[in-house]
Amino acid sequence: MAPKLKDANSSAQHVYEHPALADYAGWTLQNILWGYGGGWSAKGSFDVTCDSEASVKALQYVKDSVYQGKWAGVASSAGTDDLAAGACSATLGSTGSLVGVQKAAAGKFEVGVGNLPGGPSVTTPVCPTGGAGVGIPKKVPAANQLAAAKFIGFLTNPKNTVAFSQQTGYMPVRKSADTSELLAKNPLIETAIKQLDVTRTQDYARVFLPGADQEMAKSVAQIVTQNADVASTMKSLRSTLEGIYNGQVKSKTS
Repeated sequence: MAPKLKDANSSAQHVYEHPALADYAGWTLQNILWGYGGGWSAKGSFDVTCDSEASVKALQYVKDSVYQGKWAGVASSAGTDDLAAGACSATLGSTGSLVGVQKAAAGKFEVGVGNLPGGPSVTTPVCPTGGAGVGIPKKVPAANQLAAAKFIGFLTNPKNTVAFSQQTGYMPVRKSADTSELLAKNPLIETAIKQLDVTRTQDYARVFLPGADQEMAKSVAQIVTQNADVASTMKSLRSTLEGIYNGQVKSKTS
């Protein structure tokens, strides 16, 4: 699609922008890794696989999009802000960025959305879960737990979850929520809701290893902004992630 997007928006600095690396690079590249059959770690385990042949191929593709094909750039702050400003034609972002982009682009261009794709190995769409959840710590006093449960019930009730979705683009969190009015006003939100059917829990190495996401971001930055070798960079990252696991996590999971 790059040539067509280039023709349609010739003033854009980039056809596509990879999201800012400090802004959850481990999450935003998860889909590409899976599409190539790779990952930060093996599915459902702490077995680090960021330097596997499939993972290296995936990140080589990312690097080539910047240095060889030159159809992609890297956002310095927020790719969705650059998209709204017309500096790029496409990017990847949280569903919670949708309404903000639509408001910023209003009167300038029409915003479109699409499912995250698959790849050479996983040919059907695949999307990582994300977002911040709400929960109740088990060690707080019972009265606090009850108050928290009541608040969570209020925060996520069918009416309020639809209202939150309408203001942000995040999908409603209750199956009982009536989304008919929401989708009538903003049909693009339906893409995110339907994409739930192809979501997959993120790799353990990204979500359960303290500080791992920043280590991933540093490594990816070396690849896409400093033209570093992918295989050696991922080998070094694997050593770092395994060190975090062995030093901070392993004793708590055995």
